[in-house]
Amino acid sequence: DVIRDFDPAPIQAWHQRMAEELKRLDPYHHLVTTSFGDSNGVKDIDLLPELDIVNTHHYGSADLAQTIAFQQSRKASWGKPHMVEEIGADAGGPRGDADPEGLQIHDPLWISLVTGGSGTAMPWSWDNYTEPLNLYPLFGAISRFTQGIQFPEEGFRQTDVELSYQVKPKTARRGDLELFGGPESWSASEFNRPRTVRLEGTKFSGQLPIAGVFHGVRNHPELKNPVRFLVQLKQPTRFEVQVQEVSGYGGAGLTIDLDGQRVLTRKFPDPDEEKNPASLTQFNGSYGLTIPAGSHSIIVQNPGNDWWKGGFRLVGLLPQVSPPVDGWALAGNRTVLAWVRVQGRTWRAICENKKTPAPAAASILRLKGLHNGNWTVELWDTWAGKVVRSTRVRVGMDGRLRVELPVIERDLGVRARLEVNP
Repeated sequence: DVIRDFDPAPIQAWHQRMAEELKRLDPYHHLVTTSFGDSNGVKDIDLLPELDIVNTHHYGSADLAQTIAFQQSRKASWGKPHMVEEIGADAGGPRGDADPEGLQIHDPLWISLVTGGSGTAMPWSWDNYTEPLNLYPLFGAISRFTQGIQFPEEGFRQTDVELSYQVKPKTARRGDLELFGGPESWSASEFNRPRTVRLEGTKFSGQLPIAGVFHGVRNHPELKNPVRFLVQLKQPTRFEVQVQEVSGYGGAGLTIDLDGQRVLTRKFPDPDEEKNPASLTQFNGSYGLTIPAGSHSIIVQNPGNDWWKGGFRLVGLLPQVSPPVDGWALAGNRTVLAWVRVQGRTWRAICENKKTPAPAAASILRLKGLHNGNWTVELWDTWAGKVVRSTRVRVGMDGRLRVELPVIERDLGVRARLEVNP
C-alpha cells in the first residue's frame, strides 16, 4: 500500500487467490498473513478467511506503547490473532545513538504482552541495532516473566486497571492533556479528512481519534487533514503542537489560526531537495501559544509539500487525582499479567527530547474479575527480568485484587497467580 493511487479492490482479490494457492501447495498448514505500511491495515483484506493472522507494522509515534495498545484493542475485535510484526522508533533507521538502552524494543515487548497480542512486538533493525548494542537481554527478561504460563489454558482477556495513591499528596499535581499516537495513514481514510474536536473541561469529544500524520498540499493533496479544536477554557492555557518527524520528500509546514486569525507560521524545508528521503528530525519540538480563557476556535494545518507526524498538548490543564502511572493488564483463569509505567516516559520524551519524568509516588493497583482465593503477586524489574518483591494477597468474593506498588522510576511488571490447594 506504500504506493501512489493504491486501490485495495484488486489487491484484495490477489490476496484471496494467492492465499488459496499457498494453502494448496503447503502440506504443513503454515499460517498465512499479509502486512501493510499503513498501521491501520486494510480491514477488508485482513478479514479474508484465507488469511489466518492480522499483523501491524508501525514506526515513529510519540508513544509506541499507546499506539500498540490502540491497534491491539481495535484489531482484537476482528476475531483473529493479532501481532505487531514490525516496530521501530523511526522508519528511517533505529537511531541507536539516541536510544542505546533499547526503549523502542522494551516498551513494545511489554505492551503487546499485556494487551493480548498473540506474540510480542518484533523490532526490525536487528542487524544494525539489536546485535551491535547487544540488546538481546531485553527479550530474555520478558521470556523469564512469561515462563511456565499455559496461554491456551488461561483464556486471557483485557481488564481495566485502577490506580490510586497510597498517600494522597497535599497539593494536587496538574498534568498535560494530550492527544498523541493517532492513526498514521497514507491512503484515503476517515483520518485523512478535515476533523473537528471539542474540548469541554478536560474531556475531548467529536471526531476522535485524530490522525498522527498530517498531510501537506503537494504530494498528497487529497489526504490533507487539518484539525479544528473548539475549546472552552476556564483559565489561560498554553496550546502546543508537538512535531515529531517531518517528511524527507519535500518537507512540510505548520500554521495555527486562533478565532480566524493566523497566529503562528513555521516552515520545515527539505534541505537537500529530496535527494535523501530519510525523515527529518531537526524540526522536532513544540510549537504553540497561550490561549486566553473562554471559548475559542483553533485550526492547525500543514501548508507544506508533504507530511509531518505529531500530536497536541494543553499544558497544565489536567488536575491529576490519580498517580502519574499508566497501566495495562490481562486477567486469565489462574494468572494475571500487568505492566505499569510512569506517565510521559515515552520514546520521544526520553530518547529525543531528553526529558525524564519524575518518579511516581507509591501507589495501589486494583484489578477486578478474578477468582477468590490466595494469590502470589510478584513485582518484576522488566529490564533485568527478575523478581524484586513477592507477596501473598487474598482475593475475596468480590473478585478484586489489591497490589501495593512502590515508588516507580521507570516501569514495573506484575505477575500474579492463584494458589491451588493440594
